[in-house]
Amino acid sequence: MTTNDNDKNDYGKLKATIMQYISDLSCITLLILSRKLKAERNIENEVKALDKQLRGLHRQSKLLSLKSAKEQSATRAAITEYATQDCRKLCDTIIKIFPREIRDMIYRNIHGEAEICLKDQPCSDWLTPGMGRTKYLNSESEYHLRTGYLNPVENHLWSAEYLGKKFMRELAGQYFQSACFDFGDDWSFIQKFRITDQWKLGWVPGEFATNIKIILDCSEHVYKEWPVVERDTWHSAGAGWDMTQEPEWDPFKKTRPRSELLEATENLFGFKRGTKIKVQLQTSHSKREPPPSEEQIFRAMAQIIFPTLRRLFDAGIIVTLVCSHEGDDYPDLAIAMTADHHDLESYERDFVKLQSTYSRLIKEVLEKLVEKWKLEEAMEQLEVAMDRMDDGSEDED
Repeated sequence: MTTNDNDKNDYGKLKATIMQYISDLSCITLLILSRKLKAERNIENEVKALDKQLRGLHRQSKLLSLKSAKEQSATRAAITEYATQDCRKLCDTIIKIFPREIRDMIYRNIHGEAEICLKDQPCSDWLTPGMGRTKYLNSESEYHLRTGYLNPVENHLWSAEYLGKKFMRELAGQYFQSACFDFGDDWSFIQKFRITDQWKLGWVPGEFATNIKIILDCSEHVYKEWPVVERDTWHSAGAGWDMTQEPEWDPFKKTRPRSELLEATENLFGFKRGTKIKVQLQTSHSKREPPPSEEQIFRAMAQIIFPTLRRLFDAGIIVTLVCSHEGDDYPDLAIAMTADHHDLESYERDFVKLQSTYSRLIKEVLEKLVEKWKLEEAMEQLEVAMDRMDDGSEDED
């Protein structure tokens, strides 16, 4: 065999070896890929199985949630029914056992005694933050008005379903009788308040004797009885309820006819006998002008509204006229209409007596305060003298 033949045989063997290696490598690669594909299929199958299991668990979760909601609803209904019956039984027992005086104490403990601001603008008093006419008209219960929250736990205290009709009426009656409703200087809302069952109680405020507070602001008005002085830019010299004639409306002078005030006072009628109405005559003044006296304020306004006050008294309303100055530290002068006030003169005469008594009491109080101040000052001087004597004795020792 020649050399060329040997080379050909070696080449053939090498080629066969290489081909076998490539074939074996391909088989190994295919085997590896096959195993990877099998593993991926197993993972996919596991994922599908888990997904199926999750869907089943999700459906089971929904079913359990629905079942739980139904059970909770049934539980709440059972608790509500029990609470309703138990509360109703308690209220019926209170009605049966306790006299009205004790029941009124219970009612006052439930709702308290407060001043309800029904002014057009929210009250600035920190005791009644944000409370005003808008909030009252949007409220659904006394608790909602007081707190701004609809809390079923507290709202049931104003529900006839829980309390019973008689207990509820007594509670509402005690509330409207003990609370004071402040309408400010806008009297137009009084009638709507009187005839509106705002909290769906089954009764309107006009069915109960209640407490009404209104303000007749005299700060923009000047009367012919008052001295003419230099006025500030806010108050015009010709403003006021004219005492002798019916002037035309003048927006620059703020002149208002008497009929407008008398028309406003008609809103005070229609309340139940025993209702207390406080009409506060309020005025403020600038630093450049002396304030009008209480007597000047009283005489000026009483000339206009005395007939209305008398009609209110005859209708069973307890009406009181109050004179006050904005920013004063002294108590207000208040005089209630009585059966003895047959005419304006008798009413004015009693007011003058009241003012005299008030001035005398103020004088006595001031004198006692001065005496107390002098006594305290003397005691302080005595203590200082005794301290000095003690210091001198120690120095001698």
